[in-house]
Amino acid sequence: MKLREKAKLRKFLRLKDLFQLYHDILSKLPNYILYSKEFSTLLNSILDQISLQSLNKKGIVDAKKDIRKKLSILVEDTANRLNTYAMITNNVNLQSQTKITEGALRRMSEMKLYGVGRAIHEQGQANLSALSSYGVTAASLSSLDASIESFLSFIPKPEEGILDTKQNTRKIADLLKDEDACVKKIEILIRLIKYSYPEVYREFMDAKHEKIKGRQRLSAKIRAYDEISKLGIAFCVFRLTRILDEQNQPVGQQVPIIQKTYKQGGGYIKSLPRGTYKVEVCCTGYETQWVQAVIDGNKLVKIEVGMRGI
Repeated sequence: MKLREKAKLRKFLRLKDLFQLYHDILSKLPNYILYSKEFSTLLNSILDQISLQSLNKKGIVDAKKDIRKKLSILVEDTANRLNTYAMITNNVNLQSQTKITEGALRRMSEMKLYGVGRAIHEQGQANLSALSSYGVTAASLSSLDASIESFLSFIPKPEEGILDTKQNTRKIADLLKDEDACVKKIEILIRLIKYSYPEVYREFMDAKHEKIKGRQRLSAKIRAYDEISKLGIAFCVFRLTRILDEQNQPVGQQVPIIQKTYKQGGGYIKSLPRGTYKVEVCCTGYETQWVQAVIDGNKLVKIEVGMRGI
């Protein structure tokens, strides 16, 4: 979500609390109940779409990691067996084509890994009759072939995820526009109590015209590390939800702020409102951790979390 859209959502959540607080007064206004239901329905739809947008595509990513790991093992194992055969038979050309390291496979792009796997499979097929004593058989090559094709089926998935995200973003923008229109209809009704209930009118107008805050200083420095090795963990997801305001009063429903760690396991979060946050930290291969953090706006807060492997 963009900064302006986040500000609109904050406004709508604040209005929701206000509508609940003054329900007895507002419910007497003509058509208010109808407009209030429309407002709640749209707000719930917005929150649902944000949840979908924030949803970690964990299943697809983990499945691809698993099949890539399996393919890399099969490619390296088959290549090593072919390379041993090539060295013993003094096949210099085959030696150069099958000299593959684990590190090289790990650094390869998806399409290059697919291509290398296919090339090793073809070399195995071409020399199959002489490879049985080296552990390369029709069955092992069939397993390699199946793993190659399975991996290929996962390669287009991120593009589908990007398309889904774009559609979801457009849906959120449309819902925010509809909610704005609904709030304008409620504003017309609240004008009727401008003088009979001035405090309600004033709070509504303050909430409706809440301004988008400009850029702020860094609020939090995050870091996730392996509890045993103490090394930083990349791509850990920090999900911060504000539960208390700066006066330690409970706040209403909040949109979580999400930030992933960088390659060295660290990262920064900007412009956090003051208050107490519940912090959820999750990462593939590790147990989910929960901590609390207090943001006071005066200094950079460090949130460091040790992760325990599953």
